Amino acid sequence: MGDFTINGKNVITQSGVAEPVLASNVTIPAGRIDTAELADDAVTGAKIENNPTIAGNMTVSGDIVPSTPLSHRNMIINGAFQVAQRATSSTERGYKT
Repeated sequence: MGDFTINGKNVITQSGVAEPVLASNVTIPAGRIDTAELADDAVTGAKIENNPTIAGNMTVSGDIVPSTPLSHRNMIINGAFQVAQRATSSTERGYKT
């Protein structure tokens, strides 16, 4: 039980039998931790902050839920507000609404 202090600033704190905690004033420079330093499954979705930026490729094993609906992505609305969609087959010429 105790604190680890450098130059008067707490770096690690521990209370009772709880696990030691890295203080909130500690920053780790970019590029100092890479995948070789992390255990398998050490970083989960619950541990990633809002609006992360991903550089490089990303693989998603679950569902991607868009923030806007995709229900209108195949519709074309013309000037008369009539909706024209492509059919699977047609024997007539021109667009039908």
